[in-house]
Amino acid sequence: DRLTSNVDIAPTIATWARVTAPVGFFDGVSFAAGAAGSAATRPDAVLLRGCRTTTLATEGAGACGGYPGLMGMNWGLRTTRWKYIEYPNGYVQLFDLATDPHELSNLGADPTRAGVRATLAARLRQLGGGGPSTLP
Repeated sequence: DRLTSNVDIAPTIATWARVTAPVGFFDGVSFAAGAAGSAATRPDAVLLRGCRTTTLATEGAGACGGYPGLMGMNWGLRTTRWKYIEYPNGYVQLFDLATDPHELSNLGADPTRAGVRATLAARLRQLGGGGPSTLP
């Protein structure tokens, strides 16, 4: 019941193998203690990063999944309730995972969710994602 990302797998395996990595070596956090039944660090958010840099026409199912259009780097954030994603062209996706677990209704343009978007955008920056300075 803990937020976990693929970046947490390597530090978890290192913990299980009793290997100590240099400080700052891993981006993720080990969830080994929680898997063993004891208290573990429970992040309130997980940073997401994706890209769409190849096209089906030019490179098939290439480096970033072979999406039909070039979108560049996107950054996102997942909390226990929300999934928030920013694209370089300004497009925003926002999903309420409590009421829409299959992410079928994008609330990114919903004016009643402006406060949620602002909070998540600030948290995204705090975790080091998003914004023009981090896009290729």
